[in-house]
Amino acid sequence: MPKPLNRRTFLRSAGVTIGLPLLDAMLPVGLGAEQKAEKLRVKRLLLVGRPLGTHTPFLFPTKAGKDYEPTRYLKPLQDHRDQFTVFSGMSHRGYNNGHGSSAGLFTGVSADAFRGNEVRNTISLDQEVATRVAGETRFPCLVLGGGDQSWNRKGVRVPSESNSLRMFKQLFVDGTPAEVAREIESITTGKSILDGVRDQAKALAKTLGPNDRERLDLLLTSIREAEDRLQQDQAWVRKPKPKVEAKPFTDDYTTGARMLLRERQWYDLVHLALQTDSTRVISLHL
Repeated sequence: MPKPLNRRTFLRSAGVTIGLPLLDAMLPVGLGAEQKAEKLRVKRLLLVGRPLGTHTPFLFPTKAGKDYEPTRYLKPLQDHRDQFTVFSGMSHRGYNNGHGSSAGLFTGVSADAFRGNEVRNTISLDQEVATRVAGETRFPCLVLGGGDQSWNRKGVRVPSESNSLRMFKQLFVDGTPAEVAREIESITTGKSILDGVRDQAKALAKTLGPNDRERLDLLLTSIREAEDRLQQDQAWVRKPKPKVEAKPFTDDYTTGARMLLRERQWYDLVHLALQTDSTRVISLHL
């Protein structure tokens, strides 16, 4: 019989180099060079979720194949039409199409997983890719714009940065020496706390029933992910951030018709983040 726990039970614990991007000069030459170079080229992923939807007749061509007639939304991309493919018929069947269904946009979780406000989700595409490229960039993945379209392997929602000003600063504005020192101290303290909580949580798990162990496993997974982020932060905190020619953002454009400016600003930020190789995986909620 599992030992009952007091509602107030807690887990307690006391307590400059610059990496170059891939340059043309680094690519192989000679026989088979193109195939080798292609394997070396960095792959990037950008997922854009638009929960309010898109007028599909303006997006999907009526004719399949490379000689399709461009639609209204595709005309601006005609100079690059040989570099992308439009897929249709990929809707998730059975969703209620309500506000909460965006949680399954990039997971494809079964419609049965939606029970009112509760979602039993799976890992989203951006997080799956991020686990494979972690450590190669300052940010393994950027989750931007708010919303609930990014989920970890345990089906827990990944927090999203909804303020473009804060994100611009995190990407491109170096802190003062005092700020860097405080960040290093914060990282060190965070690691110390996580070590203590993790050990106590493992000991606690032995006294719990199956359902409680499952809930605790979610906590331990979150702790492991936090540790990975702390290690990532520690590796990058002293490295200068990339400098960009774009002017620093001064407005988050959150009201009225200015929302269109906000959308443009998010796209500009995404472009700069990928261009500077600050990350290779981005999930953007508009």
